[in-house]
Amino acid sequence: MTDLSQFNPTSLDALLDAMLTEGRSAVEGVLDDAITVRAHLKTLADASLKTMKALGEGTISAETAAEIMEERKKVLGQMLEFELFLAHVAAQKLIDAIFRVIGWALFNRTGINLVPGLVQPG
Repeated sequence: MTDLSQFNPTSLDALLDAMLTEGRSAVEGVLDDAITVRAHLKTLADASLKTMKALGEGTISAETAAEIMEERKKVLGQMLEFELFLAHVAAQKLIDAIFRVIGWALFNRTGINLVPGLVQPG
């Protein structure tokens, strides 16, 4: 992480590097949450295979299988909504991190705070 209280970039590369570092750090946890959806999809796929097998073996009726699959469709929709929510969370965290970097660079160079709520992370 960048020590933003002392951050005073003199080049585009220095500013960009700090923006990327802070942005990556800000969204890291959100991306970890998004990865867990893979495990939920695996569970959904496994349960669906078991439903197909049970239907094929005649241990459940077509009506029961249809009800099960409809419920799984709802679960998949909820997972999609969760993923969309995480995308919005990641975008907001990224925006906040980038503007925090820019704000500190401006403040440290000029002494003027143009970014409300400018606080050192940590």
